[in-house]
Amino acid sequence: PSYLISSETTYATAKGEQTAVTLADGTEIVLNTDTELKVQLNPLHRLIPLAHGEATFKVAHETLRGFTVKANSGEIQDIGTQFNVNIAPEQVVVTVTEGAVRVQTLMQSSPPLAAGQRLSYNTKGIVSLPDRPDLAAVTAWQHGQIVFDMTPLSDAAEQLSRYHPVKFVFDD
Repeated sequence: PSYLISSETTYATAKGEQTAVTLADGTEIVLNTDTELKVQLNPLHRLIPLAHGEATFKVAHETLRGFTVKANSGEIQDIGTQFNVNIAPEQVVVTVTEGAVRVQTLMQSSPPLAAGQRLSYNTKGIVSLPDRPDLAAVTAWQHGQIVFDMTPLSDAAEQLSRYHPVKFVFDD
């Protein structure tokens, strides 16, 4: 069987590009703009180091192999689920849309994060308290949209720069 063979594959998207990948185990990954990740598969584990960007993971259930996304100073461990991971400039934001995940950093671990919940952790590994975001806004990028709600102009410009080569500068 293919799961007995170790493999490593890198996937990346350019600015403004999005792509979907289906792994041999049936896991679906959708990469947002300007994203890079590796898929490391071996008989005991499925490890996805997310170098930068944002991706949604719809994980195929396997009892023999775990599924972990490594992002900055933390790891997101699948408990049978669908979730979004976004590496922002100062933090990693994890949002669960289905099922549950565990988040573990060098500093602390979170209780299981359930569907509809989001948390973040900073580069030092400090985990925030979970909240309940608007899931449609979190996943809007998968439908070609970006949603801003009470977002400072500088943050909106930073988000837009992920999708376009134009650099936004505001004098005032």
